[in-house]
Amino acid sequence: MNILIRQAHLSDLVYVYKICLKTGFNGTDATELLSDEYIIGHFFAAPFIIFETDACFIVEKDRLFLGYIVGTSFTGEYNKWLNTKWLPVLRKRYTLAMRPKSDFEKLLINLINNDSVLPDFLVKYPSQLHIDLMPEIQGIGFGRKLIHTFIMRMKEKKSTGVHFAVGAQNIKAIGFYKKIGFKEIKAIGDVIFMGMIF
Repeated sequence: MNILIRQAHLSDLVYVYKICLKTGFNGTDATELLSDEYIIGHFFAAPFIIFETDACFIVEKDRLFLGYIVGTSFTGEYNKWLNTKWLPVLRKRYTLAMRPKSDFEKLLINLINNDSVLPDFLVKYPSQLHIDLMPEIQGIGFGRKLIHTFIMRMKEKKSTGVHFAVGAQNIKAIGFYKKIGFKEIKAIGDVIFMGMIF
């Protein structure tokens, strides 16, 4: 299978939004849960590419986009930008007065309307990532390759560790992350934070 992993570019955003939608609900399609198909990508994918493009990577085959890993080398700087430059604009579009289509969309609206808070484990895990793969390349090694590529870039940027959040009910993903060396850092409600020190 001739699949390319390459650094992201701003022109990839439209495809990243589609992948985020199709994989955004614990690895499954979130389309039927959302009244606005772009809301999920607005929070979980696009801002990373806009803020720190060289920390993000795309998987493609013959111009067909199959997945991505996005993130930031320094979460503190990213959160400051997110809270002051990105989320205030989205709040005008996704207000708390909106009637969400599902509990999942309600969660996204709440995330957008509240400042992103820095976790208390950033000293050890200053970077963060978010990864999504289309079903056709899940389970055949590309998740591992993307994470390896991302970690190598984080090391180049002098980061010492990375973290991410995963739904507690996403047992398959949690098992995969543990298998490749991530450990559970902290659980908050239905979210588990996992991380790795380089």
